[in-house]
Amino acid sequence: MTFFAQTLNFRSEATAQDIPYATSTIGGAIGGILAAVMAIGVLAAFLLIVTAAIEWIISGGEKSKIEAARNKITGSIIGLVILASVFVIIIIVQNFLKIEVFTFPNSSPKTGNFI
Repeated sequence: MTFFAQTLNFRSEATAQDIPYATSTIGGAIGGILAAVMAIGVLAAFLLIVTAAIEWIISGGEKSKIEAARNKITGSIIGLVILASVFVIIIIVQNFLKIEVFTFPNSSPKTGNFI
């Protein structure tokens, strides 16, 4: 089967065919949405960790407040691990199917190595 042997690069295909707004293809839109959701998730988790740390510091040794802050930090770290694993899964699927959803500065669509 030679189906998986080709690399699909929507942006370069659209540019080669002189399609205007080549970056606004479906693949580019999906990649942009995924990147935005990932960035928002990471920022939210980071802010939760910072606010929970502040709550822990100002808890005054009260066990219930310390436990609530610890639970927030634990939940935020679990969320970051889930986001990282989703990102890795997307990269693996991208390499397997030879498609380009996320692009990186040093990526080369010709080789299919996106990491």
